Amino acid sequence: MSDINSETMQVISSLDCIKAGIVSLNKKLKVLKEEAEWRKARYETSFAQEQVILANDSITTAVVNNPNYNRARVFVAAVFGAQHSAGLEISMIFQNSMIGSIVTMKASNGSAGMMSEPIDVKELSSFQLQIFNRDTTNNTTVRRVRIILYNDY
Repeated sequence: MSDINSETMQVISSLDCIKAGIVSLNKKLKVLKEEAEWRKARYETSFAQEQVILANDSITTAVVNNPNYNRARVFVAAVFGAQHSAGLEISMIFQNSMIGSIVTMKASNGSAGMMSEPIDVKELSSFQLQIFNRDTTNNTTVRRVRIILYNDY
């Protein structure tokens, strides 16, 4: 009789593990579905691939059109040398007027990357980014600037 109870307990324990695994897989599937929906509901573009910004100079990206998104994030990757004493500042421009600074990247020896906080763009039909090299004596290479527009509900 105790063998039957022992076997029953093992089967129940195995079933509990299987149930926990199914619950875990369902949670992962839900997250993946949400990510897939988020990916469909976003727009991504890139600028300044391997572009050199001269010391104390800036570049302005092409216009980014915003059909109906309410948030944006900006990602930047740049290369600095050991002699760099400053970094990059990225500002948002709307209709030739500076809205404000969205990323300030400090120089480091080597490659660096940074992303902005979420930016409210729901009222902007389009915008541009200005990337300013704050170092007064050294050029900086911007590897990539990536902009993601998305809806945050």
